Order: sequence, then structure tokens, then C-alpha cells
Amino acid sequence: WRKMAHWTNEAIKLLEDQTDDGFGVQNQKWLPSESMIPVLAAFLRKIEDDIPSKKQNDCHKKMRYWYWISALTNAYSGSSDSRKTSDYSTITEWFKNDKTPMIISSVRDNFPGNIDLYSIEKKNSSNFRAIISLASLKGSKDWTQGLRPTTQTSSSKKKESIEVDHAFPQSIYKNIDEHNESILNKILLRWHTNIEKSNKKPSIVLEEALKIIF
Repeated sequence: WRKMAHWTNEAIKLLEDQTDDGFGVQNQKWLPSESMIPVLAAFLRKIEDDIPSKKQNDCHKKMRYWYWISALTNAYSGSSDSRKTSDYSTITEWFKNDKTPMIISSVRDNFPGNIDLYSIEKKNSSNFRAIISLASLKGSKDWTQGLRPTTQTSSSKKKESIEVDHAFPQSIYKNIDEHNESILNKILLRWHTNIEKSNKKPSIVLEEALKIIF
């Protein structure tokens, strides 16, 4: 029990890590799938306990392939224990050799053409949340503060909640653009910025932001 608790904590730390080594999850709200945590924890334990040190980096890379592919394809949306068991068996076997399993190659070899970003709209979906994490990892910044979400603070120096909102406001563009709800029209903002942005056009918001930042 203590071992599993330890590796679960390590998995959560990795999920929340905002560096290139982590998965960029902002908080529990933006976790692609809780079902992935025990599998991720099991992979971390396997790599640490059973894989020679010289091969561990390669195994971590393979584990990352599993994570992002699973998250971006909604593989763990309502997944059963059989999926967790199957993935664990498949990926740990991959740790031993260089034969890429089908669950990885079928997505990786056709990426990104097989991911329809226009159709990703639901905030509670795994792929939506995964892309939010990727945006954070790649340096997405609040429009008015010019800082990454993890360093957004209010004037009182307190951390503010992170929100995802439309770049082109729904109130203006909903009936003009059929993809208004797409992840392609979403941005990471702190709560205060979202209130200030309201339903303004992005050209106006950016003009105001440039005056504040520069």
C-alpha cells in the first residue's frame, strides 16, 4: 500500500509538472482522465524498480507516447479495468524491445492528420484537456499579464483561478463561425482577465493588452 501511494504521488507530481519533463496539467479540473493515474503510477514503479538505469530514459519516452496518445484519443473515457491491464502489459513489453505496439503506431504514424481539432469542443473530454495542458507546456500566456498560467497573480499577489474561454467571443461569433466552440478558439486566461475581456473582439483586447504590457 505504501509503495502504491508513493508512486501515485509521483504520478500526480509528473502530471502537474510544467516543465518539458511533465504533462502540464493545471489542476484536477484539467486532468484528462483520473483512470490514467494508476497506470501511470505503475509504469513509473516498473521503470524505477525493474529497468536498468541506462534504459530508463528510453522507457520514460515510451511512457510519454502512451500518455499523450491515450489522452488525445479519449482512450480512457469510461475505460474499464481491462483497458488498464491491456495497456500496462503492452507498454511494459515495449520497454523490453523496440517493436512499437499497434496502439502507439496507429496514432503516431498518422499524426497530426488523424486528430480533427475542429471537432474537439467539450471541456470535459480527455482530448480537450490534453490540448490545454500542451498549450500550457508550450508557453501559453495570459493576454494582459504576459505571464504563463502557473505564474498568474492578482494585484494582491494572490494566485487566481485559471479559466479557458473563447478568443472570438461566443456572443458575437456563434452564428457566424460554426467552429466557435472548437479548441482552436479557446485560450488560457486568469479569472480577472476573463472578466476584463468579457465579450470584446480579440483585436480590441490585444490592443488594450499591448498598452498595459508595453
